Amino acid sequence: MAVTTSYNCSCEDSSGNETLAELRARMIRRLGWGAMVNNPPPGVAALCDDFLQSAQKLLYRRFAQLRTERFFSWPVLQGVRLYDLQENAEAATIATPVAPTLGTSGVGGTLPAGAKSYRIAAVNAHGTTLASTATAITTVGATSTVTITFPAVVPPMEGVDAQTGWRVYGRTAGAEQLIAQVALVASYVDTGAIVPSGAVPDANTTYICSHFLDPLKITWVGVQRDSVYYPLAAGIPPEVYSYDQTAGFPLRYEIRSCIELWPIPQDNDATLIVKGHFGLSRFTEDGDQSTVDSELVFTLAIANAKAHYRQPDANNYVAQMETMMQNLVAGSHTTRRYIPGRDVAPDFVYAVPKPTVPFA
Repeated sequence: MAVTTSYNCSCEDSSGNETLAELRARMIRRLGWGAMVNNPPPGVAALCDDFLQSAQKLLYRRFAQLRTERFFSWPVLQGVRLYDLQENAEAATIATPVAPTLGTSGVGGTLPAGAKSYRIAAVNAHGTTLASTATAITTVGATSTVTITFPAVVPPMEGVDAQTGWRVYGRTAGAEQLIAQVALVASYVDTGAIVPSGAVPDANTTYICSHFLDPLKITWVGVQRDSVYYPLAAGIPPEVYSYDQTAGFPLRYEIRSCIELWPIPQDNDATLIVKGHFGLSRFTEDGDQSTVDSELVFTLAIANAKAHYRQPDANNYVAQMETMMQNLVAGSHTTRRYIPGRDVAPDFVYAVPKPTVPFA
């Protein structure tokens, strides 16, 4: 079943979005501890992170101009009426692979005798899975090799790009590093010629899109079937549960801790489509970028921090943030103009397709 990738912008604009570590360093300098950026006073780094994270959440909730819409999709399953918000098809990933099978030879390589450990990760066009559990083997002699045999490739769920290769990590147990990335081959031989370099992945990045739907900011819900979009009505009145066992084409939806469809889908030949805003991306690790424009986040956070430390220029940053926000709001109007009355968009008009082959 098709998902909505083609209706979304395929690029990710991260310009103007600094990392948490960069914004924290700027805050520490502005607070007057520039000489201690790499070793700030106790508690200051955590306090700056808290101000930055709180500022981003406030800005995201307060200003619609800082939220972006996109399509999300779930393959409709026969007999299934409940769909998890976190399981939209474009945010699904390739599963972490099982551990590889290892074998060793005492000739042909440069690996010394001793215990070795290996892990693998699956790769697709978007990223890498988490690494498998480690498998250990002991080599004998000073000219050993280790053969890593990969498990069978498991086809990913619908909406996830297929696996294109493997990454091999080794050799020290508990500290495996990247040795090689290969195509979808059956095995890889570690001769010892490559010096491991690069940590195992700390996140699964094989999804098409890392964004998740914000259930409080939804603008359209429908079902796609045979390339036609059918809107669903919001809300499921309790009295319809008297006919809960009735299966058919979904007509209504309701969002609580999941998405519920009614009637229960009678087949798999459809896709649930939701258009809405996506929530904030992770902003807890040093390398995480802000979702909201980082200059807005910084000015609000530093204003709160300076007020916290009773520094007299706190209001200067509040004024800067308000000016930037006003300019952003004005720019978001694009070609729209304010006119009296209601701006009614023209109805969709069906145009009969022109025949590609003239009538005889």
